[in-house]
Amino acid sequence: MNTYSYICSFSYIWTIIVCCVWLLDVIYYITEKRFAQPAISPLGAKAGVLFVKKEGRRPVELIIRKRKVIEKLFLILFIFNLACIPFVGVNYDLTKYLPDSAPSAQALDIMEKEFTYPGMGRVMLQDVTLREAKAIKDQIAKVDGVDMVLWCDTTTNIYGSSEFIDYSNIEDYYKDGDAYMDITFLESDSSDRTHEAVHEIQSIIEGKAWPDHQ
Repeated sequence: MNTYSYICSFSYIWTIIVCCVWLLDVIYYITEKRFAQPAISPLGAKAGVLFVKKEGRRPVELIIRKRKVIEKLFLILFIFNLACIPFVGVNYDLTKYLPDSAPSAQALDIMEKEFTYPGMGRVMLQDVTLREAKAIKDQIAKVDGVDMVLWCDTTTNIYGSSEFIDYSNIEDYYKDGDAYMDITFLESDSSDRTHEAVHEIQSIIEGKAWPDHQ
């Protein structure tokens, strides 16, 4: 269980406690104030009254009397939650919410084990020459988390004279001054390593990428 799960658990438990106190106060009010006979079973009513009644006071009154203790407890939990904020991450993989017994989760595990399931992306650069695009590609390829970058330089000598380059053969990756690159990452799309690599790639292509890619 990660830190975020612990924080959520504390919040749920605190909410449940408040709801239980309110419910017990209602039970106490019904059994003690309105009816001579309990509206619920005698055993349940007696247990409820014994639990919520202390020194002849209702639970709400006890909360008021013990407000200092409750405030200290709330302050401790608040400080703990603040300290945990830096450790709370974002889960981009929605399959993590599936139980391990779910058929779809088992199928995804098998696919990832047998065929691997790396993250993939595409970068589009605007107003660049072939050599400028090649230099950016080399920088992206060195980013931690990147497996490979596919571009037209694998099949075409971009350092040669433009008169000897058949642009019709590379228009899938370079056309009208715009360059397109396919990136394969080492880990899945939801991996923290992949997201860090994406942020680093964004800083590399800043100013050269199309607005949707920045």
